[in-house]
Amino acid sequence: MEVTSIQERVPLAHQDPGLFYAFLPLQVLLYIHTRYSVAFGILTLALLIYKAEELVFPDHALGGESFLWVLFLTLEPLRLYAGYMGNAVASGKALLAFDGLTLLVAAMHVYWLWWQVWVFHLDWILSWIAITLLFLEFVMASKVLAQVQNR
Repeated sequence: MEVTSIQERVPLAHQDPGLFYAFLPLQVLLYIHTRYSVAFGILTLALLIYKAEELVFPDHALGGESFLWVLFLTLEPLRLYAGYMGNAVASGKALLAFDGLTLLVAAMHVYWLWWQVWVFHLDWILSWIAITLLFLEFVMASKVLAQVQNR
């Protein structure tokens, strides 16, 4: 029985330029952000309910902030899925969709950070964590997209 090394059995990216391996730091960041998004959604709902019960809102504001929360719950899973798939299968279209949705979700976090009717310290902390993760994901996805476009 012939013993072969792992290098002989698994082609390396520099040996075959047609191969693409998922960018591991982006996958790890997406994994972390998936868990964080669940916590963010739950905490934001709890804060929204607390604010509605305890604080005075202008008539239009509570509906707008609730709509933004529902929109976030709709877009965030789509964004994360596009990021996972774009990175895993080297799909330029999925990565472009991911980058576009990342910018849209970042705009939502900027709203929660600065323009809500009532901004608590917890809102501020949660949004800054999310914006930091979004920035890192955007930069890494853009790097992967550049690699995919150059293949």
